[in-house]
Amino acid sequence: MKAIFNSSKQSNIFVSVVVLMHNDQRVVKSRVTKIAKMLESIYENFELVLIDNGSTDQTIENITKLLKRIKCIRLIRLLKQYNIETAAFAGLETSIGDYVVIMNLAHDPWNKIPQLIKKTRKNSIVYGICINSLCWNYSCFCEK
Repeated sequence: MKAIFNSSKQSNIFVSVVVLMHNDQRVVKSRVTKIAKMLESIYENFELVLIDNGSTDQTIENITKLLKRIKCIRLIRLLKQYNIETAAFAGLETSIGDYVVIMNLAHDPWNKIPQLIKKTRKNSIVYGICINSLCWNYSCFCEK
């Protein structure tokens, strides 16, 4: 992984990644592990805030195993499924980063997180829209 990403870690910022999940047992282990490795290779200070939005499959059991072996990871479990805005707000409320990325585990391209952070450092608010797996559009607000 380190060859793909910048080899010198950024230590002057704290990055929080809020990961929204619902019944993602098939992808949770591999994607959360990849996200954590990528973040660890780029940032000195980061956290992964996993929001389980009322999963009824084995998502929680798979995350529990990850909690034991991946540092800087937290789990917030919502007892029932809420709308995506409520789940995202739960993650925002508990995140401690200078910069926060909110993503859907099953659909959003996790490898775009560094690009979002880079753009956010130049602008106050950035959002990305995934058109398809190869195309990602960004919009910036509140330029500094």
